[in-house]
Amino acid sequence: MKKISLLLCLLLCVSALAACGDDGDDGNNNPPANNDTNNDVNNDMNNDVNNDMNNDVNNDVNNDENNDVDPVAECQAVCDNLLEMCSAALEESCPFEDARGQVPAACDAACEDDNGRAQITAAAGLPCDAVIPLAIDGFGLADACQGLRGKDNPPTLGDQIDRTGRPAINTALNDTFNGDDMAKGAAKDAYNAAGPDGWGAFSPAFEGSLAILDSLDTVCGNQLLAGETPDPGRYSALAGILADDQLYVNTGSGTCGVYLGLEAEIVGAVEAGVGGCGGRTLDDDIIERSYSVLAAGILEGVDDTIAENDVANSPNFPFVASPSE
Repeated sequence: MKKISLLLCLLLCVSALAACGDDGDDGNNNPPANNDTNNDVNNDMNNDVNNDMNNDVNNDVNNDENNDVDPVAECQAVCDNLLEMCSAALEESCPFEDARGQVPAACDAACEDDNGRAQITAAAGLPCDAVIPLAIDGFGLADACQGLRGKDNPPTLGDQIDRTGRPAINTALNDTFNGDDMAKGAAKDAYNAAGPDGWGAFSPAFEGSLAILDSLDTVCGNQLLAGETPDPGRYSALAGILADDQLYVNTGSGTCGVYLGLEAEIVGAVEAGVGGCGGRTLDDDIIERSYSVLAAGILEGVDDTIAENDVANSPNFPFVASPSE
């Protein structure tokens, strides 16, 4: 009997286990309710992790985009918008076109520093009749917008019609002995209009005039830098120097008033220190000095018989004499 009872118990247990498996046992001895709970928890955790990752990625992208913003370019865009929106007010407040044309560049330049950007950003919220006066004053264009000339409002330059380097060179050497007055005048106009890149083109014309001027004292070849023999190119050295229309200046010298002296010193025609500071002063006798150098190769000696100006120069800036009536 005991054996039969034990056998029945075993059969009942097996049946019970089979019934449990049919009701959804996952094979890990976890009941179905626990499996649902675990799945929900796992899903929630995965969602949280995914959301956190997405948020981090989005934040990184947004931060990168924000970091890429150029504050100067952003400020300059504000300038463009303001000037376009307030163009009528600007034209009314600043009627001079060349002065008005300086405003965009001044606004862009103000964007280069933090203070300027802050002021422009603040101005963006103001009406045009308030913004434009602030801009004109802040950019230092008040005088220019009134038509007053100065370093902040220089005139717009046209074609060059003259240049002032060494005086009298164009008159004395450039087609000076050409009998055709129209051709001579055209040559002198071309000299005045030429820029530094074109100065050398006048050397050949200078050489011919230098040869004639060298004979003024009846001794040919004693002109400054003239060649020893009457060969082609005898006067090319001096012609090249004079065509290079620059005034030499020695800032280490305290002695001035010797026009062409420094040039003579540089080429060894006079002893070191004799040439002075270079350049020229208003009291230099330009014509007499030029003829002395061009005719006799010396800094003085050829007299033009004119001892002084008919009106004395002023000791005060700008040092020139009063205009003639």
